[in-house]
Amino acid sequence: MRSKDLSAIPQGLALKPPPIAPMHGGNGWTAGHDIKGNTMNARLQARRNAEEGFTLIELLVVMVIIGILAAIAIPTFLNQRQNGYRASLKSDLKNAATSVESAAVDTAGNYTNVTGLTAAAALPATLGNTTTTGVTLKTNAVSATDFCLQATHTNLPATEIWYMSKSGGGNPTSTKPAGCA
Repeated sequence: MRSKDLSAIPQGLALKPPPIAPMHGGNGWTAGHDIKGNTMNARLQARRNAEEGFTLIELLVVMVIIGILAAIAIPTFLNQRQNGYRASLKSDLKNAATSVESAAVDTAGNYTNVTGLTAAAALPATLGNTTTTGVTLKTNAVSATDFCLQATHTNLPATEIWYMSKSGGGNPTSTKPAGCA
């Protein structure tokens, strides 16, 4: 059977040359075409031209998520604004206390001798103190060795009153310190 005579081989088993495999992998596709023979660009163009969009459920889910985020963010934003008002109020209190201390230097430290500084009255203009818009400052109590200032802001709740006194350590506080009426 080593000879080149193929007649000895049964007819069904005859040797055939192997088929030539296509260069693109042998699956019947050609580069850039799909099964139907459409080019990829044509398929992409058809997809772009199709009128497809989001379903109603998808849009509602997105709106619910945005609503939840807004419900979280808006109170936080409003609270930050109140913190800003509070900070300006405290700053004005500290500046007013510095003005009162400076004026007391001229009266040998006696706060009752500071011109215009009386209990339950607005701070005197002679102190040269200016306030932020919305902040109201007034003297709460005055003694020879101590003073107490009171401040409110129009954008904060009316019940939120801040105090600052010499005996209170010189820091603004929302609780009335000793020495304040």
